[in-house]
Amino acid sequence: MKCNTIIEALGVYLPETVVSTRDVIAGCSRPVVLPLEHITGIKTRRVSGPDEFSIDLAKKAVVNCLAGSKYAPEDIGLLICCNICRYDGPNHRVSFEPSTSIRLRKYFGFDNALVFDITNACAGMFTAVMIVDAFINMGLIRCGMVVSGESIFYITRTAQQEIEGAMDPRLACLTLGDSGAAIILERSPSDTLGFQAVDLYTLPRYSSYCVAKATDKEHGGAIMLTDSIRTTAVGIQH
Repeated sequence: MKCNTIIEALGVYLPETVVSTRDVIAGCSRPVVLPLEHITGIKTRRVSGPDEFSIDLAKKAVVNCLAGSKYAPEDIGLLICCNICRYDGPNHRVSFEPSTSIRLRKYFGFDNALVFDITNACAGMFTAVMIVDAFINMGLIRCGMVVSGESIFYITRTAQQEIEGAMDPRLACLTLGDSGAAIILERSPSDTLGFQAVDLYTLPRYSSYCVAKATDKEHGGAIMLTDSIRTTAVGIQH
C-alpha cells in the first residue's frame, strides 16, 4: 500500500556575502533597462566566498540538517546528491569523480547508505525526492537524504560581461545565487501528512530552450542561454 513521505529534517547553508539585484544590473558592461527585481521578486542572492565551493556548501547544509534530525549518518539508507555545479576547487576546478555523494559518504560516515548523484537541472531536488519516496514505499530504506550544493554565481559574472539588453537570452543568468540544502525523508506516521504524490515528466524536445555551456567569448567562463518566452509558453501548454 502506498504510504506518504515526510521531510523529517531540513538543513540549509547560505554564504555570508549578499549581492542585490540592483548591484547585479549595475555591474553589467552594457545598460540593461529592465525592472528585474520587480519581475522576479529576487531582491538579493547569496554568493560564495573565495574559499567556498559546491562541495563545501553541501557539507554545511548536511551538518545543519543532521543537527535537527533524530537520525545519525549510519541510519541513512540512501543518499542522493543533485547539484548541477561541479565547481569544487580554486581556479574553477571542475570535478566529476569521485562523485559528490561518494565524497560526502566518506566525510560524514554514511557507511550504510546507497549513494549516487543525479543531474536534472532545476528539477534535481524534486527528482531526488521522487526516488527516495519510491525507495521508502518499496520498504528498501527507513530514511534517505537529498543534498545539493550550488556555487554557480560565476555564470552571472560571465553574463554581466556579455548581456546586450533586456531580451538577451543570457538574462536568466542574472537571477542565480549560491547555497546548500539538505533534507532527510522518512515514512509518514499518518496518511493525512506528507507527500501524497510525487510525479515528474520530461519534455526533451524543448531542451534547447535552456542550455548551459562554455562561453565562446575571449574572456572565458560559463554561460546559460534561455529562451524565456518559449519556455513559458511550453510550461503553460503542458
